[in-house]
Amino acid sequence: MLELRHMHKQYTKTGQAVLRDIDLTIRQGEFVAVLGSSGAGKSTLIRCINQLVLPSSGEVLWEGKHVQAKSRADMRRHRQQIGMIFQGFHLLERADVLTNVLVGRFGDMSVLRAIAGRFQREEINAAEQVLQRVGMLEFRHARVRDLSGGQKQRVAIARALVQRPKLILGDEPVSNLDPVTAEGIMKLLQELCREQGITMLLNLHSVELAKAFASRIIGLAHGRIVFDGGPAELDAAVLQSIYSAR
Repeated sequence: MLELRHMHKQYTKTGQAVLRDIDLTIRQGEFVAVLGSSGAGKSTLIRCINQLVLPSSGEVLWEGKHVQAKSRADMRRHRQQIGMIFQGFHLLERADVLTNVLVGRFGDMSVLRAIAGRFQREEINAAEQVLQRVGMLEFRHARVRDLSGGQKQRVAIARALVQRPKLILGDEPVSNLDPVTAEGIMKLLQELCREQGITMLLNLHSVELAKAFASRIIGLAHGRIVFDGGPAELDAAVLQSIYSAR
């Protein structure tokens, strides 16, 4: 499904290499957690996959095709197949829940219709269906600003789901939630992976959550992959290699 070949990212202003020679293949239906210290390159890795950040060198292949070679229209379709959830939710706080979920359909709409916010009944039905799945249908007319953190993240997941994605990327999606709420969000994502075959690739701070929910764990240290294996292999020596100081 997704393949990174010798991917390297260096920021021009600082001259710092954030990612170094990343080789990684993600298969359909996997639930992958990425662990690493702050500054290890986890967020840059996620953003290079959907081309919010362009790699300095190397290749990103999506379903066997080079992402970098896509036209603007192709890139739009590529991103529509990839849902994103963030630590800070990235929702429209003053808008209601239903509108926030419908934002996920903008990639399938003309620019004029998206700006005007004219949604068809089938699009509204689709939004309500994913809200039902994440347990938020009864809040569809509530303002996002009135929701709890866990509820906001469920809305963000619904917004990703309404795109009908093949892959969901998460950039620390539970790090600002309390432990009980974070576990509930991780359980929901795991269920979606198993039920709908949606591949999950999530950056996480919590080793415990990664071991409890992921089927595969990637360890990043100083921009390089230092571990790639199952939760049972994540012993003290491996954790030392992931979180070691420079």
